[in-house]
Amino acid sequence: MRACEQLPCVIYLHGNSSSRLEALPCIDVLLPSNITLLCFDFSGCGLSGGEFISLGWYEREDLELVVEYLRKSNKVSTIGLWGRSMGAATALMHSNKDPSIAGLVLDSAFTDLKTLAEELCKQYANLPKLVVSGAMSIVRKTIQSKAKFDINNLRPIEHVKEAFIPAFFVHGQDDDFVKPHHTQKLYEQYSGDKNFKMVEGDHNALRPTFLLDSIGIFFFNTLQVKMLVPEVHEHEVKNPIENNGFEDVESGMMGLEFQRSAYNNISYKKIGNEEQIEAMMGGQWDDDELKKAIEESLKISDEYNKEKDQEKEKEKEKDKGKEKEKEKEKEKYKNTDKEKEKEKEDEVKKGKKVYPNFEDQKMN
Repeated sequence: MRACEQLPCVIYLHGNSSSRLEALPCIDVLLPSNITLLCFDFSGCGLSGGEFISLGWYEREDLELVVEYLRKSNKVSTIGLWGRSMGAATALMHSNKDPSIAGLVLDSAFTDLKTLAEELCKQYANLPKLVVSGAMSIVRKTIQSKAKFDINNLRPIEHVKEAFIPAFFVHGQDDDFVKPHHTQKLYEQYSGDKNFKMVEGDHNALRPTFLLDSIGIFFFNTLQVKMLVPEVHEHEVKNPIENNGFEDVESGMMGLEFQRSAYNNISYKKIGNEEQIEAMMGGQWDDDELKKAIEESLKISDEYNKEKDQEKEKEKEKDKGKEKEKEKEKEKYKNTDKEKEKEKEDEVKKGKKVYPNFEDQKMN
């Protein structure tokens, strides 16, 4: 039975050569918090029709239709996107056009298709750059002819500077298909509130439980579950993580002070509608994984703040370096002027007249 007529919803966007079944692990993460889940097959995948898979280009049109369907259904309040690989790239290319999306989870996204293809050619075929460039040109023309889009325009990196939706970036540290530097670059250039977690595993590895719990907390906050679902209010379940996603202005991260409070008091406080779910399931939940998730979020927040402080220090050092360079230039010019004066003095001593400029020469 639904807690209310309109509930928050997360749309899961699967990766290349996959299907909506990829979303199954998300069920345990979202449904206990009264967040609904919509998963579908992109065109050309699973049970959907379609001749081509475009790695995000046409998939974003599929996503637009799904979002529009949910809006018209009147059964959904806030909407979040959870994408992996191709799905993450699709979410990014949609994010700057639809600011009404409440939160993004982006797992293993790529910066641009051309760079990814060149890296894969180098890694698996070890071909000279000239050969790769020629092959890419042929592939590009073939795709333009058959699928009617240019692979050089498939660049999620160009969308991140205009996206301001709270985003949680994820990547596997052993991923040798889409290398971690892709997500790192996307994260660095993303304009909105953001978080980034590198986890163990490769491109297709199952994500650890603590990460899934962190994602659950992220969506609970960004989708405003506590505010929108009456069941949470009726039972007065206290959610220790009060802030909206990364709303903490001071730290720029996931309500840091609230999370510390939550972690310190986790033994007797409940998260979201945990009390109701416990009663439904007829058992007590193990808090260890939840503690680990919150602890990990705190760690990430502290690391983020340290990175920001380090960046500020580096900027200060750069400014100091520039000032020193300016001082050196000034000294250089001073020394040059002194040398010229000395040369003039030497000329005078030798009995030669020194003409300061051409007009003096004419007058004499």
